[in-house]
Parts: sequence; structure tokens; C-alpha cells
Amino acid sequence: MSSRNLFKDIITGNLHEANDKLESLLFNKMGYALEEKKKRLDPVGEGDDDIDNDGDSDESDEYLRNRRKKISKAMKEASGMGRNPDIVLNWVPEQRDEIWDAWREKWRQQEEQEERERIRREIEEKEKDRIRRERDRIRRAPKASVQER
Repeated sequence: MSSRNLFKDIITGNLHEANDKLESLLFNKMGYALEEKKKRLDPVGEGDDDIDNDGDSDESDEYLRNRRKKISKAMKEASGMGRNPDIVLNWVPEQRDEIWDAWREKWRQQEEQEERERIRREIEEKEKDRIRRERDRIRRAPKASVQER
């Protein structure tokens, strides 16, 4: 099937047939493009120095390598060692233990801080309740008149 047949169907007004041929042509071209792309990509887990897969290792690959490294570093710092370690563990698998230890320490410190805050709020509430009860007791107590003394 060629594009000539497609144009012939469009000119003669056979639009349904032209649509079917157009879809067929597009799918074939996409299939060829995907096959070519797959041939150029590195197998999973077997990367090489040619990061942009253009066939050679040059300045553009060095630029991409440095850019990825800086982005990873910025994301790690920006995450503030948040509660999703799986993301960073995929960035730097050779530092997995160090990252996990840092997260555990950060979580422990954060949990301790949250516990101190909870205790502080609890103490404040108890103190407020004690003051309210004392104030109510004073208000309900019979007032001694000055004349009785």
C-alpha cells in the first residue's frame, strides 16, 4: 500500500477507504520507528557511555551525565530526606545503607520532636483545665462579706 493509493481515494471521495489506508500506513511507520528505536537502546541494566544513544560518546553525553548527577543531587537535597526512600535508593544504589541510616535517624528525631510536642500540648491542656477548675471553684464559693469580719 502506498501513499498514491491514499491520495487517489481522497480525490475520488472514498474517504472511509482513505481513512483505513491512512491508519494502516501510520501504524506501519510507527512500528518501523519503534523497532529502530529499540535497536538503538541499550539492554536493561547494560548501559554504556552513549547516554543519548546517537551512536557515539561525546560532549552531549557528558552534558547529560553531569545534568543527571546534578538533578539527582538536587532532588535528594530538596526531598529533605522525606518519607519516601525508594526514590533516592534508585538514584544511588551504592549508597543504599548510608541513605537508609540517615533516614532512620531523621525519622527517629522527627518522632521524638512530635512526641515532645504532644507532651507539651498535653501539659498545657492539663494546666488550662486546672486553672478553669480553680476559677470555677472560686466563683462558686460563697462570698464572705466584709461586715461579718
